[in-house]
Amino acid sequence: EIVTPEPIEQPALAPTDDPAPTAEAIINFAAINAALKNEALKTQPADTLIKIVLATEDGEFISFAKFLRALMPELEGNTDLMAFIKDNFKDEFSTYLYYDTNGVWPIYKAALRESVTTDVVTLKSKLAALEAVAISNFYITSPGTPTAFRDGQVNNYPTRYAAFAQPGASFNYGLIGPDLVISASYQGLKKLLGQ
Repeated sequence: EIVTPEPIEQPALAPTDDPAPTAEAIINFAAINAALKNEALKTQPADTLIKIVLATEDGEFISFAKFLRALMPELEGNTDLMAFIKDNFKDEFSTYLYYDTNGVWPIYKAALRESVTTDVVTLKSKLAALEAVAISNFYITSPGTPTAFRDGQVNNYPTRYAAFAQPGASFNYGLIGPDLVISASYQGLKKLLGQ
């Protein structure tokens, strides 16, 4: 059975319609990784995409900017990029896990704020900072060393990606309509977009 994700709309902050928050998720890399590992232990058939909710131990949702700062501590000093993310992307974001025969791959989706007037070229150039951080933190277990980033495409949207030697592992990011999508698997990204 394939578990389909909720529509590609951002969820309300109230958890009433969302899956139960993952309680272990506090705002640091180790706790987020532990929460994802815990969720990944719940076996699913191959080619399954599920939505999970990351929250603090108190049940509060984690903002997208705080989440990225936790996964990429090397961005802490990049106040320009962190301010850009906080100013241009909504605090709420969606987390998915894609299951295939090679493993379990996280996917994150954050919507642009309606008030954003930044042009696409500027958005893409700012997001290129993702290529300079330890992208293995986006994985449940490290997939090894990535290749250099390359241009890619999904559903006619330009993306950037770096492949790994581990089968199934491919770090992808791009602006897909009004959303920034960061995926640890190209197949998972395609599944999220309904391909």
